[in-house]
Amino acid sequence: ISTHLPVTLMIILLSIFGAVVLAVPIALSVALSRRPGVTYFFRTATSISLALPGFFLALVGLLYFGTVLNWAPAAGYEGNFPANLKYLWLPALVNCFSLVPILSRVLHSSLMDTLDEEYVETGVIRGVRKLRFYWSYMLRPSLAPTVVLLSYMIGVMIGGTVVMETIFSLPGIG
Repeated sequence: ISTHLPVTLMIILLSIFGAVVLAVPIALSVALSRRPGVTYFFRTATSISLALPGFFLALVGLLYFGTVLNWAPAAGYEGNFPANLKYLWLPALVNCFSLVPILSRVLHSSLMDTLDEEYVETGVIRGVRKLRFYWSYMLRPSLAPTVVLLSYMIGVMIGGTVVMETIFSLPGIG
């Protein structure tokens, strides 16, 4: 376990980092646009993304990035930290694409509820700087449901990571 668990945990941590980095700006930009066409496209794209199975995305990613573009090795693993990232980024990206639609939808819903609050209007009237407004008035009050969902998804990702380790021939728990 001590030799195989770090590989699995590294994939999960990279996936979570990538999902948060992608989901927060997507949800924030869709919530701030307040245009029905953007919201409709967002919901359609996340629904399609949720419907795609992870193993299919892994195989397509391995085919495209591993053989066509030759950006990622098709198999193998190195145990040292900086060198192993070239083997782990593609499985983490595939795992990330299963997290991003869920996290962005939950955060978008929470942001839409937050936008209707009176203190958000007060921040706009006061002329608060944009960065402070986005963080203090919108994101911070809206992140609670997303963090709870993310903590649940960490446990679910262990099962999904087992499939990724098998497809990418990684020496993890799977």
